[in-house]
Amino acid sequence: MPSIGFLNIEQNYNKIKLQITDSNDPDNDFWRHELYIGDHSRGWTYKNEEDYKKFFDPIPNNLGIYFFDKELELDLPPGEYYLTYFAKDNYAKENPQAFYFPSEEIKLEIK
Repeated sequence: MPSIGFLNIEQNYNKIKLQITDSNDPDNDFWRHELYIGDHSRGWTYKNEEDYKKFFDPIPNNLGIYFFDKELELDLPPGEYYLTYFAKDNYAKENPQAFYFPSEEIKLEIK
């Protein structure tokens, strides 16, 4: 299972560049990263054990799901966005219902 790595975000007005770094895949079968964008928070964090009961709730993606290797560029209108990303390997391609741990949620505000 690949690690999710770290998401670097460069913002220039409404142009956003996302880049994954420090991700690794011990068995070398990395497939893709998936980015979910929602207009509201998923309502939980790994840091708060009280939130764990919400862990398997759907992650907000009403503003899009994007698939990418290491980098992704987006134009987003002003607003508040909630980002969650995953690293997936070939097992996920063959088993779409397989569980992969999501990243921490990232709140992004574009003015």
